[in-house]
Amino acid sequence: KTLKNPINCDVLPPTKKNRFLIGLGLSVLLCCTTMLTVSGYLNIEMWQICLCFAFIVFLIAALYFLATKQRATVIKSTFKRLPYLLAPFILSMFVDGFSVRKKWFYGKNRTIFINGQQSFFFWGGFILVL
Repeated sequence: KTLKNPINCDVLPPTKKNRFLIGLGLSVLLCCTTMLTVSGYLNIEMWQICLCFAFIVFLIAALYFLATKQRATVIKSTFKRLPYLLAPFILSMFVDGFSVRKKWFYGKNRTIFINGQQSFFFWGGFILVL
């Protein structure tokens, strides 16, 4: 009998969109994507490009809010919604990629992974631990 009742939906009024911030975000996103595409030819790391463009967006948005004398709640809410739980994962991926690129781990310890005397001691010790 409750199915016969009409469904009441509370629709929020549409928010006022800031055309300048939308245009800024889209243009910086387009420039960042273009720079990421050609970063291999420019010998610039991808994370440096992303960090630089994120700083540019933050700086221009902060200057815009200062010039228009508005409260920067958009910037504050953005920092509150950042995925801080992903930071250890991102840092570990960076260290892993860096060590593979520099051949620090695999270069010094490659004799463990190939046939040889050290390989015998490594796998023998590994089996004894189990």
